[in-house]
Formats: sequence, C-alpha cells, structure tokens
Amino acid sequence: MRIGPEAQYEQAEGSSLHDWCNDTGNGIMGLLDYGLGRPLECDKFIISQFERFGVPLLDPLIETVAQIGYDSAAYHVDCYDPYCLLTYPLSDVMFSNDWCQNTYEIIDPSGKPPVEANPDLLETYRLIPGQCEHVFQTLMGTPGLEALPNTIGMCIDEHIDNYLGPDFGELAEEPLFQLRQLCKGDANRMENYFRLSAWAAFVWIAGPLGRQLRYQYHDIFTSCLDHGEAILYEGTVITPQWYRKIARAPRSCYQCGIDSWCTELTHIAGTNRFICEHCLNGELEMGEGFCGTRACKYVQCEHNPYHSMGTAGIHEAMKAHGLMSGGTQIRLEQEERKLKLIAG
Repeated sequence: MRIGPEAQYEQAEGSSLHDWCNDTGNGIMGLLDYGLGRPLECDKFIISQFERFGVPLLDPLIETVAQIGYDSAAYHVDCYDPYCLLTYPLSDVMFSNDWCQNTYEIIDPSGKPPVEANPDLLETYRLIPGQCEHVFQTLMGTPGLEALPNTIGMCIDEHIDNYLGPDFGELAEEPLFQLRQLCKGDANRMENYFRLSAWAAFVWIAGPLGRQLRYQYHDIFTSCLDHGEAILYEGTVITPQWYRKIARAPRSCYQCGIDSWCTELTHIAGTNRFICEHCLNGELEMGEGFCGTRACKYVQCEHNPYHSMGTAGIHEAMKAHGLMSGGTQIRLEQEERKLKLIAG
C-alpha cells in the first residue's frame, strides 16, 4: 500500500483491499512475512491466556501452538478478510459513509489541478477513539472463536485445520506426541489448543495491545491514528493533506452544489469536474421548459423554469414537452379554469 505525496495513485490497479491482497499475495500488512516474524508481545499474551484458563503448555509444544494460532489469526486479518478489522466494530478504525455524503478532490503534488474522485472507486475511513479498548474488554469476557462476530471465528477455525493438515499431519513428531499425551488422544481437545491460541492472537492483533503493529504496518491505521481519517482511492491509501473533503454530494455540481440527474463529468479548466446543465449552458435560450440545452421535468431543482410553481410546475413541464395525451391536457385545462372561477 502507498501513501501520498507520490502521485502513484494514477498507476494503481484495482480499487479495494481485496485487489491489493490478490495482486501481491502478501496481505495488507505482511504479517506472515518471514522477515516480520511473530511479535514477542503477542507470544506472551497467548501464553498468558493458557495460564489464565489453567491449560498445560510445555516446550516444544508452546512454539508450535503459538505459531499456528498466530498464523491462522494473522492470515484471516491480513489476507483472507482484510476488511474484518475495518467494517466490524473491533478495532479503533472503521469504514465510514463519508464517501457517499461528500465530494473528494485528490490533490496532485506536481501542482496540476485537483481531480474529483469517482465515488465508485473510493473508500473512506475514520478513527473511532476508545472502540478497541471497549471491544477488548468484551472479548476477554467471552473467550473463544465462537464468540467473535459474524463468521470470523468459523473462518479462523478453517484456517487452523489447513495448518494442521489431516489427522494433525503437518505437526512435527515431538510436539504432536506431547499434545497427544496431554489430551489423551482426544482430537477435539487437541484442536482446542490451537483454537485458544488463535483466539488470543486475534484479540491481541485487533485490540489495544496490537495498536503499534497496526500503526506500523497498515497504512489506513497509520493515517487514521495520525490524522483522524484516510481514504482509499483506486487502490492507494491517501492521507488528508493530499485530498480535500467538500461538503456536497458526490457527482453534484461543483459550482452550485445541486445534486441532479443532469450533472455530468466535464473537462473544465484543465481537470474533470461534475457540472449541471444550468451552470454549463444556462446562458443559452432554447425555448420554453428548457434548462440550458435540455428539456427538464425535474421541477424540484431550483434551476428548473417551473420550480417556483411547486407541484403545479410538474404539469406545466409535462405540457411544455408534449408528454401529456390530448385528453389529459384538456381535462387539466378544464380543472385549471374551474379553479380560477372559484378563486374569482
């Protein structure tokens, strides 16, 4: 992932975190990268949970259980579902709806005019202070993969099975022998060792204890923890100093702010901007019922020639554009004459 000011967003492929994972094969943070390794603090937390529940854990089994538990949780967070920490209330950063409520302009560091972001390729994120501390306390009070929201725990369970292999065939001989001795050969009890380890690793990665890890290796968390928010545009994380958030609806007119059917992306002043028909061609006189060069029936728009007439303007617009049958128009005119007589 990349953070501005480099104008690399123009070359980015894809538009989502899933695209990033598919393109690199290394996850969002690279948690399974051999160079990064398993964090020592996470190891300590995993072991502390075994001690908390009185589950015996001896060398060399400690290393094996901690590694597979961590790998299963890290794989899910980093590669399998890179949105799980961002769309569920689990960490201190969450996906927001700002992308569909505001217009974003991407600032080009070379000095070129800003580019209005296409909301179809835009994701917005914001910091939620205190959320991960609250969730951490909740998860610590309800331990186990099955207590994780939605299908997170179920998926991590499947990752564990893949790491263990059929009949624990992926385990080395010595830790496998020790595990069978501790569990008296009970396969479910044996798997529970890895489930507890994976649950503890997930809680550590998602919660306040793993904040520094997220900050160091996840650009969205870095930006949100530093600046309060971030955007993902065309597959690139951009920090607030390289975009402008404007309080008007996406694809609304950049001049008047109207959010109407007639706004179109138009090349103006060296860049592409959305502009409505009135602001683009409003000086042209095209005849009755026209706004710019377009016949318009959207009388709710302040620029429509019949806007001041309220709901009656809809009928006037329909008549002006010949969209009523003769009978309908005659009846409408008769009703209008009756109203005028009654009024006066």
